[in-house]
Amino acid sequence: MTKVAIELDQQLTSEVSDGYGTLAIRVVVVTPRQPGDESEEVNLANEFDDHEENEPDDDKKGGPLSSYLEKKTYGKWCAVFLINGQRHDAWDNTFISRDLEFKFLRDRTMVIVDLDGLAESAMSEIMQGSRQGLYQSKVYAAIRTRIIQTLKSNPELRQLQVDAEQKALDMKAGDEAVKTKLNQLIEGHHLTAQTDGTGNASGGIQEVSGGLFGNGLRDQSVVMLGATGQPADLPVLITIPLLNAVRIRAGESKEVVIVAGPSTAWADINDFKVEIVSDDEHLTGEVKKQTDRATVMVRFAATDYSDEDFPVMGELQAFARFKDKPEPRALKLPIVVTKKPTPPDPIELLDAPTFLRVRNRQPVRLVPGTTVHVRMQWDGKSSLLRGANPLWKFTARCTSLDTFPKIGFGYANDGGLTFILCPPNELLLGSKLDFEVIATGPGEAQLTAIFSALVVDPTAKQSPTPRLIAGSAPPTVGQRRPPYELKYINKKEWDNPNLPCFQGGGAWTENDAGCFHEPTATQPLLLLVVNEDMGLLKNFREGMLKRKPPLDPKTITDRTNRYISYVAFHLYQMYGEKKRLEKSTSPSPDAPQPTTETDMRAEINRVGTTVMKVMELGFK
Repeated sequence: MTKVAIELDQQLTSEVSDGYGTLAIRVVVVTPRQPGDESEEVNLANEFDDHEENEPDDDKKGGPLSSYLEKKTYGKWCAVFLINGQRHDAWDNTFISRDLEFKFLRDRTMVIVDLDGLAESAMSEIMQGSRQGLYQSKVYAAIRTRIIQTLKSNPELRQLQVDAEQKALDMKAGDEAVKTKLNQLIEGHHLTAQTDGTGNASGGIQEVSGGLFGNGLRDQSVVMLGATGQPADLPVLITIPLLNAVRIRAGESKEVVIVAGPSTAWADINDFKVEIVSDDEHLTGEVKKQTDRATVMVRFAATDYSDEDFPVMGELQAFARFKDKPEPRALKLPIVVTKKPTPPDPIELLDAPTFLRVRNRQPVRLVPGTTVHVRMQWDGKSSLLRGANPLWKFTARCTSLDTFPKIGFGYANDGGLTFILCPPNELLLGSKLDFEVIATGPGEAQLTAIFSALVVDPTAKQSPTPRLIAGSAPPTVGQRRPPYELKYINKKEWDNPNLPCFQGGGAWTENDAGCFHEPTATQPLLLLVVNEDMGLLKNFREGMLKRKPPLDPKTITDRTNRYISYVAFHLYQMYGEKKRLEKSTSPSPDAPQPTTETDMRAEINRVGTTVMKVMELGFK
């Protein structure tokens, strides 16, 4: 059996509706497999692949739970139902990804549901003598609903899902990191280069004719969602989901999706611009405009700032001009970067606990009909709560409403406690409820904690409306960076006649760093091709893997991305110089002549070799 580490091991007890009794849930989440783990023959990327629900199991490619699940027939059954210690039903891992919506925890989560606490009438209705599954009656539906509500609202599981999503994003961000760096290099090159087109400026960016967001000199009227300003009409720019601010941790990133409201108006956008405004160079954003939306990946790369340097502030500004609408539409979201919190020191757990406290912010928000987890902390060992007759018992009640449904209870091995509230639909909005939690131990020892809750209506917030306000809008500028596509080629494709080294350069070799292919009628984008199996690059990557101790995967990826960005940027410059020489009308015989593809191939190989050698020396 493969030994795995556990990220979460939590016991939960919750009341089933309609007086059917209680059920006990144990949820266990193990850590994902690490790269290079030879104990299981599987690629780490498989952890996050979107498998088909009916895909057959393969024991050789099991997840980190493979050693704990029944093989072959029940290989995916990660949720089991026990009565008197015997299994009577099971659900496969589609329950984790589809019903709980914890896709990234699907292959490493186990759920054990003990039904011994059900009422006798409920037990007799769902049990079948064959033990081939629970009878799918009204009781079964109530059990399923309670399990989903309890686990889906669990804050610990939700945080693990968020962390896993971020990890998957970081794993797949290599290509995006290259493009971000390449875009920065190109934009920096143009800001200091000679201005294209007419004008007497020596550098910078020139405005072009056509629709403008503004003249860049004074404020003008823009339309955006808000409560102030004059009433205006649609469309507007909004985010999905609606955000009041973009909040990220240092060293992390967050995707912001911008759409039009209504969504059909996106097709009428003539001009569109997004920028991240901040005095900190590490706060950046990468924009991708699609057919019905734009996504902005907001990143803060620095992780070594001191505590007093936080928070780092910025603003995401998006502007669009819609067809037949005189005022530009704007979206402005503050960006707040905070330091990633350090985990608190573990609490010393005792046989005789001394405190009990509430961890949630009060008053706890209660939405009628929605399950709420209230988190608490004590310093007692989890063994004090186990067994049929535990040494310590918890009771919780609503002191201001005697008819409040029975409160569920859960605990983890680190002293964390959970109290599960199921507020009924008939609660009055705006009413305040008081709760009391009492822990009773040997010798009449007691610990007490109280907390308050407020019944709220999640739909009570007034929806913002389009408002016409004075706001600064940037000018539409000439785009001198042509759209490009970044492509990689490896040894298997070196002889591909459809992708030669330059248009007429023939087959690739291990000495070739890359090439570019000019836009054509069938290929409208500038194609920048980088050779992944260049000899020096391959040796450099293998050397990083063989180092003692070996470098972590993120460092290897960062260094590889840096090399690829530099090579792609030089290819972009070569293309620009080639087009400039072709357009030159200088009659002087001493004027530079357009370079041949043989010369360009030699040049990029020299550049790639130089960059590689410098990196080898710099990282020794």
